[in-house]
Amino acid sequence: MGVGDVGHLELSGVTDDGTRFMSVVRNKAVITEQSLDPCLTWEIPELWSMEDAATVPLAYAIAYHGMIQAAELSSLETVLIHAGHTSIGQAAIALALHKGSNVFTTVAESNHKELLIKRFPQLACIQFIRKHDVAAETRNSWSSICSHSLIVCFISVT
Repeated sequence: MGVGDVGHLELSGVTDDGTRFMSVVRNKAVITEQSLDPCLTWEIPELWSMEDAATVPLAYAIAYHGMIQAAELSSLETVLIHAGHTSIGQAAIALALHKGSNVFTTVAESNHKELLIKRFPQLACIQFIRKHDVAAETRNSWSSICSHSLIVCFISVT
């Protein structure tokens, strides 16, 4: 398996005019500033390192597409995000909280819960569900949008 066999890449860099950027790109032999997709390229915030910035674009692009574009998330909706500790899960939580949604997330380990409470202090302890209890909770139909990493499903609310 060669480098060209890897699908999309997250990267950070500096443009010819000195602007620091992060992006998601199709893996090619040569990646130039002209080959960057403007919809998948963002300026790096001043306080972020280039290394940190390179870990962000794909998770947020996936979460944004699933939560905002596909599911049309609006404020005041209740959202269940499976595996909230993953990069995509954290991006989905951030987007849902930004929209004003009521967020629940699953955790398997206590350290996952601790990580998420540190990153998102606005999540109350009651908003964490052990992953083994998810099937019963979703059968109760209290969630209008359910996100699981690459999958977004719609659950009818009764």
